Amino acid sequence: MTRSRPASGTGRFAIAAEPARGDGSAPTHRPEDGDVVQRAWRGTVAVVRGLAGLDRYDRYVNHQLRAHPDEPMLTEAEFWRCAWEAEGLNPAARCC
Repeated sequence: MTRSRPASGTGRFAIAAEPARGDGSAPTHRPEDGDVVQRAWRGTVAVVRGLAGLDRYDRYVNHQLRAHPDEPMLTEAEFWRCAWEAEGLNPAARCC
């Protein structure tokens, strides 16, 4: 007894094809595909920024606005200068 193969595009692992247009054009871009990629990219960037500590100034600004709205806010340059000075005085995250 011989087995016959299922017709192309059918069977257990078939992939649904896009409906034929008949005009020979390429498949159209679906906006939801780009949205997924953009969201994934933004999430990846946010995670990397968090791991590297690059979101510290953003967190500082959010905290100041919520908890201390009447106090003056450091500029980003001032914030990083203070942060690096504090790390130099207390090198907890360094190996030497």
